[in-house]
Amino acid sequence: MVSCARCGKEIKAGLLSGAKVWTPHVGQFKGKQICEDCYTQIKPELGKLIQEEMDSRPGPIIDDDARLKGLIGSILNNYEKSLKGSKLATIGLALTDDRAMWNVSLLKGIGELIKASMYYDELVLRKLNAIHEELTRANHPQ
Repeated sequence: MVSCARCGKEIKAGLLSGAKVWTPHVGQFKGKQICEDCYTQIKPELGKLIQEEMDSRPGPIIDDDARLKGLIGSILNNYEKSLKGSKLATIGLALTDDRAMWNVSLLKGIGELIKASMYYDELVLRKLNAIHEELTRANHPQ
């Protein structure tokens, strides 16, 4: 059993219990597990924090290569988790042949891969630029 980091009540997380456990990625409960009631209460605050974080970034370009690599890894891990977590859903979707849900799942996956690709392209371009600068300095010493 898990205890909510905000209110302290026990959360019986399980496949059949219907209780959800949330783990915010921003704010004072970052990385901690909270119950669905608490999540509903702080959701607007979390939304503002996420928006502020997104606004503070200039775009896909991140100055620190380590953070960029971490972001790529995080995106790919989330994508892999969603694939592994969708086994029950895919069985249900295959039985119902719900094309709309298949399309939503497919679009979410493609979106994650495109995002990771953009960040990876940025990392590769930065590395190539650094190599080019080094070669230029080596060929034209001052």
